Amino acid sequence: MLYLSRLGGVFIFLSFVFSIYSYFFDNKLKMISVILIWLAFFILFFTIKSKKLILTLLFFTLISFLYSYFNNFYIDIKKAFSVNLYLLTLLISVGFLKLITTPKKDKEELPRGKISFIKTYLGVHLFGSIINLSALLLVADKMYKKAKLSPLQIIVLTRSFASDAYWSPFFVAFAAALTYAPNLNAFSIISFGTVIAFIAFFITYLEVIKSKFDLDSFYGYPLSLQTLYLPLVLAFFVLITHYLYEDFKIILLI
Repeated sequence: MLYLSRLGGVFIFLSFVFSIYSYFFDNKLKMISVILIWLAFFILFFTIKSKKLILTLLFFTLISFLYSYFNNFYIDIKKAFSVNLYLLTLLISVGFLKLITTPKKDKEELPRGKISFIKTYLGVHLFGSIINLSALLLVADKMYKKAKLSPLQIIVLTRSFASDAYWSPFFVAFAAALTYAPNLNAFSIISFGTVIAFIAFFITYLEVIKSKFDLDSFYGYPLSLQTLYLPLVLAFFVLITHYLYEDFKIILLI
């Protein structure tokens, strides 16, 4: 199994390289990237313990193709196998970001109170905007090591993470939107999404201080500034580059 995982990892990395190269230099090489990522899928499929959901989705996909074929609907086979290539490329690059943004040291004593609440919320939000679900699991694990998660901590973790989908160009939901609605205005989405994310934070904060939760006893896991500056810098460069080179796919810039 370890051998299969390593081999699949090699194919995933090569697919990532070819997808980037083919977009900027030679589009003919795109199919090599597609073939490599599908080879990685077939290899890694055997390493998955629970295959039921994947097999179910593949079954319904096959049924849909057969229905379309026998009813003379047009099927773009090439696009069917490659439509999510750039989405997968983004997910691969986000995986690399996890290696350089993960905090190395645990905190001995977790801070408490309102300031801790705000810092933890913003920390998980910004950290999750880059490495997605890994941020939520990482911070939740750090907090759980100290004590069982309280309802207030669960609220902070889930809402701060979920609101990333409103604006973060690195979030999987955003990438999916770019894939299936390629002509949307990314700048507008990020701008309005950021405002909505702030509103979501204030709603959560007001709900917490007016409810039965004891905010003064709340302890969180605020992340350091060195970890959090990366999401803001990367998002800034994505917007600037997209402004200068409008023809570039935003999902590739990400």
